[in-house]
Amino acid sequence: MFNIFIFLSKYLVIIACLVYVAISFIAIGIKKEVFDPEDYDEEYTPDQIRKFNIKLSKEYDDKQKYLSLIQLGLIIVSHVVCYGVLYLKANDSQVLVFMMIQILLFIMLRFLFPFVYTGLSYQLMNHMMLLMSFGFIMIARLNYNNAIKQFIFVVVTMVVSLAVPEFINTMKNPDKLKWVYSAVSFTMIAVVLVFGTRVYGSKNWIKLGKILIQPSEFSKIVFVFAMASFLSKGGKFKDVIMAGIVAAMHILVLVMEKDLGGALIFTVTYIVMIVIASGNILYLFAGIGCGSAASMVAYKMFSHVRVRVNAWKDPWGTIANNGYQMAQSLFAIGTGGWFGLGLTMGYPESIPVASSDFIFASICEEMGTITGMCLILIYIVTFITIMQIAIRLKSEFHKLLAAGLGFMIVFQTFLCIGGVTKFIPSTGVTLPLVSYGGSSIVSTLILFNVIQGLYVLDKDKERKKLSPPKKKGRKNKKMNEERTEYEE
Repeated sequence: MFNIFIFLSKYLVIIACLVYVAISFIAIGIKKEVFDPEDYDEEYTPDQIRKFNIKLSKEYDDKQKYLSLIQLGLIIVSHVVCYGVLYLKANDSQVLVFMMIQILLFIMLRFLFPFVYTGLSYQLMNHMMLLMSFGFIMIARLNYNNAIKQFIFVVVTMVVSLAVPEFINTMKNPDKLKWVYSAVSFTMIAVVLVFGTRVYGSKNWIKLGKILIQPSEFSKIVFVFAMASFLSKGGKFKDVIMAGIVAAMHILVLVMEKDLGGALIFTVTYIVMIVIASGNILYLFAGIGCGSAASMVAYKMFSHVRVRVNAWKDPWGTIANNGYQMAQSLFAIGTGGWFGLGLTMGYPESIPVASSDFIFASICEEMGTITGMCLILIYIVTFITIMQIAIRLKSEFHKLLAAGLGFMIVFQTFLCIGGVTKFIPSTGVTLPLVSYGGSSIVSTLILFNVIQGLYVLDKDKERKKLSPPKKKGRKNKKMNEERTEYEE
């Protein structure tokens, strides 16, 4: 009976993922229409135009809400199915209780968060919850206690994040704080160089008692704030050079700490942001050239880089030592095939750091390559959603900020999955919202909530623009009521 349930469960999860991905692409394809009186022969008053735009905006929001509810249902169904398998395997009622608490969190995020994040992006919220769901499931499969820790990190972060919209809304001249952002970001990683602890060859952790913190995970968010502030005036050459000096200081420290994965993320994010800000594609080619040269230098200078490159080139020839991790990852993905072995039926424990850097291989082994491909598509649609948010933002600083954070997520995903699948050498970075790790999950949730805060700020400005001004007197009572009703 147990084997039958596992057999059926993997297909249910795959179907739920495929439907979720399809709905996600439908959602991003829905165009938000704006009423243009020039398309019609009749003449319209400003008040009529405003009412038409309110109606179109409401229709768009209603469609997104409807699709998001279907997505939430799919998330809950796949979560219940997977935790049902874990419960049957462990025969422990605590697993069911833990599952119910997680589902309650998802429901609260969907229905209570909008009271603080008024007008939030339901699509971005759902993508965040689905990725967390996969993380909770696989981490619980590998180590139940780690899953509890991960859940606590998520709850605490989401509670603290309730202040993000108010923080963004009350910030005065955020685009003029470039040196503050730069100092804070640089200090975070510079402290590690002096007081850091070495883990897996990289000195990029701070040990506080029994807790390990990776400051570079938080530094990269502030770094994007700094780059957006430098480049928000149109990406002038002088600003590009100043931003480049700040970026180079960060990258140099990360290289000294042997955190080459982090250094690569900072470098590419800087290059992409200056291309977006300036519109000059030559910066991209210059960045590729400099990055290629820096990679060769890193290969010559650092032994652990040579080890990873050699393991990537020939994992089978070095399977007894340096290539073991890569070989086990490829074995796992290949063994799982298209549909997976079924949750709890594989051997992901044989993969080193299976719950963090190589969690994608664990998912593919037991849930199938199709599920893994769906995860990749979800990251892609998340990136597209963030870019749509960035495009509609009015402030150049906010546009660059959202675009930079969005690219940082998708590039980190590429580095992680590319390393796991032998597409590129392993860089030791985590899979956003899925991998186990306090610093990783907390920083990524903050990043998502900053983007949500920017979207909420833009929606609030849109509501104020469409709402008629409040006026005194009885004659304007109806208009004031109409304005209040729309804002609600």
